[in-house]
Amino acid sequence: MKTRDDWRPTTEGVLTQEEIAMLSMHVPEPRSLILVVDDDEVFRKMLTKGLRENLPYAVEEAANGIEASIRIGAQPPDLLILDIMMPEMDGLELCKVIRKDPNLANLQVIIVTGFPGHDKVARLANMGFTDVFVKPFDILRLFRTVDRMLQRPYATSSDGKY
Repeated sequence: MKTRDDWRPTTEGVLTQEEIAMLSMHVPEPRSLILVVDDDEVFRKMLTKGLRENLPYAVEEAANGIEASIRIGAQPPDLLILDIMMPEMDGLELCKVIRKDPNLANLQVIIVTGFPGHDKVARLANMGFTDVFVKPFDILRLFRTVDRMLQRPYATSSDGKY
């Protein structure tokens, strides 16, 4: 039986600085979160599936602006892929809500629309939402844009960084 006098400091179970450094290299970074918002369920599911299978990001979805607003309030995404024309709360209304919230000021948004000439596209551009994809679009181009935006936060196509 050991007594207090037998106690000696030991390094057993204590990690060295080198071991700590090695372990920290294997700790995954938190994945960026993408929220896909579109009332077209087939398109939304297809895009969500494609993003999950081809890019290393977490992806969630919402069917309209109200549902998206709730999800954004619970856990703000790093990137929003947003349709303009939706029932209940459209993409323009949601973007107005986003711009009014200082906590969401840096939320990156990609607009997807089947109506490129709609006045809402111009209004969104005036609000600073300049990444617009017209349906149908090149999915690989969208994947590249998403990846660049999440690798270099706050870059937009209008600032010349990509």
